Amino acid sequence: MAGRPKKQISSDEINALFSDLSLLKESYFLRKKEAECLDMLSTNDFNNLDETQLELIKKTSYLVSRTIKNLDLLQEILDKSNHNSTEKTIIQLSQQREIDSFFSMLDLLDAQRKKIDVKFAENKIKQRIATQAKEKSPRKIADQKKYFIGDLCLKWMKSTYQNLNDDQVLDTLKTMIENEKLGSSARQIWTESKNENNLDWMNNKIAETQVVQEEIKKAKLDPRNPFKN
Repeated sequence: MAGRPKKQISSDEINALFSDLSLLKESYFLRKKEAECLDMLSTNDFNNLDETQLELIKKTSYLVSRTIKNLDLLQEILDKSNHNSTEKTIIQLSQQREIDSFFSMLDLLDAQRKKIDVKFAENKIKQRIATQAKEKSPRKIADQKKYFIGDLCLKWMKSTYQNLNDDQVLDTLKTMIENEKLGSSARQIWTESKNENNLDWMNNKIAETQVVQEEIKKAKLDPRNPFKN
């Protein structure tokens, strides 16, 4: 299996690295590897570098890039009006102008950048999840409704028919649909007839569905209810 192709370094990139190293040496401090790379670039033709020298350039480029990002973050911290304890320590170290203080400051800035990156990644994931939740497909919405109604229907059956076996569920559903149809017709007839005995009996039967009514109330308030507007 072919390995990952080696990244080619252009003359422009080497020139930019040389400028960055020179500026860091003048304004701050260099790591041992950075100083070694600057010395090498100062005494060699950029167009005639061997593999060892190119490898040193790659490693140094990574270190310099990290330092520049940290110094950018330092400026952001300095521009803020309020600082947490870590930021206050970073500011104190930045004012000391000593090599140990400088690299301790970079270590703290590294840690701060990682925290920021993690927070950014977490926010990005949350935004993606929120977007996906808003953009549910018609099929997902339909499946959610089926599941919600199915769960409510099973609770209804179990509250009405005790010790119901799985192989009895569909027949029971058929019976409940038939009863609902008959009940709707009976309610209309008895309501129109205004027969007190019939109305009392009907109201008693409705009262017996209290458990089901409570489940429906809960379902309406359930945040997962897909039938809410």
